[in-house]
Amino acid sequence: MRQSDFLKVIKMLSFLTFLAFFLALIGSTVIIALGIAGAYLIIAGKFMRFSPPVPSSGKTKKAMLEHAAKYLEQHENLTVTDLGSGWGTLLLPLAKHFSSHRFVGYELANLPYYISKLRASRLKNLQFKRQNFFNVNLSNADVIFCFLLPSAMQECEDKIHRTAAGREAL
Repeated sequence: MRQSDFLKVIKMLSFLTFLAFFLALIGSTVIIALGIAGAYLIIAGKFMRFSPPVPSSGKTKKAMLEHAAKYLEQHENLTVTDLGSGWGTLLLPLAKHFSSHRFVGYELANLPYYISKLRASRLKNLQFKRQNFFNVNLSNADVIFCFLLPSAMQECEDKIHRTAAGREAL
């Protein structure tokens, strides 16, 4: 191998080493940022009376969607409300499939709210509101979704019984 070829290989290896280091640095920064954001959501939620977004497990989401679909197929023009709608993973597929129903999601955390709103921008029957659902009148809700941390579920259940008795609650 000629010396000039050897120098090219060394330069290429140096560049690749730098690139790998840079990507690792970015990756670890992202992981740290996500950890800080998660800690903020948990700590802020304790003091600001909201739960951090709690993604539904695959099994839970599937069961809720199947149960809701069976119910929605038997009715027309219902208002489906999701208390603590998070990223919108329950309301979005339902709103796409059941255009005759109206869907409303309430989410207090900024990031999930704005992402949900963006994802729902083309659906006329789906609306996300950045609002504390404990301060919302649920008397117009026909079906209510609620999947929160256990510490918030009891308070949510009490609110549903007080303001939306007789509604289908999931």
